[in-house]
Amino acid sequence: MAEAALPVAVGLGRPLGARITLVHMVERSAPRTIHGEPHLRDPASAAAYLPAVAQHWASEGIVIDWHVETAEAGDVARGIVAYAEAIGADLIILTTHGSGGLRDLLFGSIAQQVVRRGKTPTVIVRPPTGGQLEPYTCRTILVPLDGSRDAEIALDYAQTIARATGARLMLASVVPTIGTASGDLVVSATFTPTATAALLDLVQDDAARYLEAKASALREEGREVHTSVTRGRTAQQLAQVADLNQVNLIVLATHGRSGLDGTFAGSVAPRLLSEFSQPVLLVRITGDERITGNT
Repeated sequence: MAEAALPVAVGLGRPLGARITLVHMVERSAPRTIHGEPHLRDPASAAAYLPAVAQHWASEGIVIDWHVETAEAGDVARGIVAYAEAIGADLIILTTHGSGGLRDLLFGSIAQQVVRRGKTPTVIVRPPTGGQLEPYTCRTILVPLDGSRDAEIALDYAQTIARATGARLMLASVVPTIGTASGDLVVSATFTPTATAALLDLVQDDAARYLEAKASALREEGREVHTSVTRGRTAQQLAQVADLNQVNLIVLATHGRSGLDGTFAGSVAPRLLSEFSQPVLLVRITGDERITGNT
């Protein structure tokens, strides 16, 4: 399951001119198996395994390094973050395992801890259900936007990847309905439903104008850009837009706080992961976010 990250790493790394580093964190008192698969428990085993994997993918025309690290105090997530920062990595690519339900893959998991503790953008990959690894090509990138500058950080990363891969961009916003409103809107929807419905219609119009303005600027740079404004629950609507438009990558900004509360309130990121089978790139909002495509 961990190797499911490799097609995505190669599919993004080759056009970006990046090099790939395979990393294994040796855990203290590690179990012999994880989800029914063998687990590397010592440096010697990892040092034999990683070069073989690198050699297998060497024919893809990309430089692949490998490294074995010991996780201090058994903290795998902290070890991954520290090593990524040490080598100046632009992306961390992790696979989810799925035994505890997709919602649990971020909350309390290694992936969630990596996003929360570090500043390196992290791609979350779901292993294929059939177990067969297929080549990954990024053709369409979905960027959810809500009008905030924080959310637009994701657009910077999406543009960089789109330039390198030739992928088209899909900018999307989701406006709630009366039935899916949350927060303060719940009160107004309950007591003044007609006025709230009219307000949400105005919000939808504003969102459409906002996305079109962003799309127009990108088209002037030669990018193929489409927009979508839908109504309903955010994660569900984004997943539907992604499926309809054959999206290969979603780029989403997050503050990385507990529960991944980010630009999109609540639990959009894990819910989106549970409904979308393609990779999701989570970009930490730290005030200094840029991707260079080196490692």
